[in-house]
Amino acid sequence: MSFSDFLDHTCDIYHIARGEDKDLGFGLTGEPSFDYPDEPDILNVACHFNSTSTTLNQNEPKDELLIRTKLNLPLGTDLRLLDKVIWNDEGLEYTVISPPRPVRNKMGGGHVYAYVERKGVQTPL
Repeated sequence: MSFSDFLDHTCDIYHIARGEDKDLGFGLTGEPSFDYPDEPDILNVACHFNSTSTTLNQNEPKDELLIRTKLNLPLGTDLRLLDKVIWNDEGLEYTVISPPRPVRNKMGGGHVYAYVERKGVQTPL
């Protein structure tokens, strides 16, 4: 079994980009804005989402569900910190929260992994 057989999911990657600074007048600018493009920068990348760690934070007025998982991608995939990753099979959206790290094996192959998280808010009934 090769590592490419392990990559049994597909995902789209959106690189975060700096938007226009807001002009507040009098020569002042507001905080920079960041956003993701409408179209993915990398489409249908083979990947694998590992088992997840789930935390439920009880906050007022809503509870917050935090899900973290490890994402594996082929070596050379352009993945960056704070990129948006959409798991195509499930339609779930994740944000990269750790710098992507390459792992190389003795045969010259390898992969890239990073930790990603998604947040969900439970609304009261």
